[in-house]
This record gives sequence, structure tokens and C-alpha cells, in this order.
Amino acid sequence: MCLIVFSMHAAARAAEAVDVQPAAKKQKTTAVFADNGTADVVRKSLLSLNSRSELRQQHETSGPFSHLVLKDLADDKLLRAVREEVIHNISATYKETDLFKVFQTGDLANMDALDPESAAQLPALLALRAAIYSQEFRQ
Repeated sequence: MCLIVFSMHAAARAAEAVDVQPAAKKQKTTAVFADNGTADVVRKSLLSLNSRSELRQQHETSGPFSHLVLKDLADDKLLRAVREEVIHNISATYKETDLFKVFQTGDLANMDALDPESAAQLPALLALRAAIYSQEFRQ
């Protein structure tokens, strides 16, 4: 399995071109599984300095729009557990407009507000979220 990351921030790219760094974003979530660490969820070699450099170059040279493909992001068993948790423990609301029809769930950023009973049903999803929201992964 892989994760595809799309970059839609033209302003951020323009800022990089003139070597100006945007203000740091406020972290919206707390790391629920901070004791597990990113390395226990995300493939360790993905976070190496060499890998980061290669991924950054891949992102910068991608086209026709900026994107990045992260192959083998996490352990397959963890991702399958996340899938099962989502299927069996998360409800979706049907939304329809004149442009689209979609089933919508809550987003990862708002999972801190879950009651303890609901959070206990989603340990793999919370572990994955903690890893991809971590400062180490975002760098």
C-alpha cells in the first residue's frame, strides 16, 4: 500500500523559491500514542536523512502538479487493522450537493475530542494518526 501526498500550496512553494519560510503552524492535535513513537508505525527507513532528501527532490520535480508517493508507508498489518476499525467503528453521513455525493466521516484532526469509549475502539487508527501528525514525520 502507498500514500499519495498532494501539495496544493502555491504560496508555500513561492516562499521556498525566495528562501522565505512560512510561520510555523499551530499543532492542532496531541499525540495520543506518543509513547509508541513514529518509528513503530512508519517505516524506519522512510525517516532517514537520505530518504527525506530523495522524497523532497521527488516532490519538487513532480508534475503536472506537486505530489509525492510514499510506498510502504506503514506495516501492512497496521493498515489492515485501521481499515477494519474504520469499517466497523466509524459512521459516515451521506452528503449531497449539486456537484457531488459523498459519505463524510469526522476528520483525523478532531479525534482528540472522542470520548474514551470511542477512542478505545480505534487504537490502530489513533496510532497511525499520531505518527503522521508527529513533528518527525512532517519534517
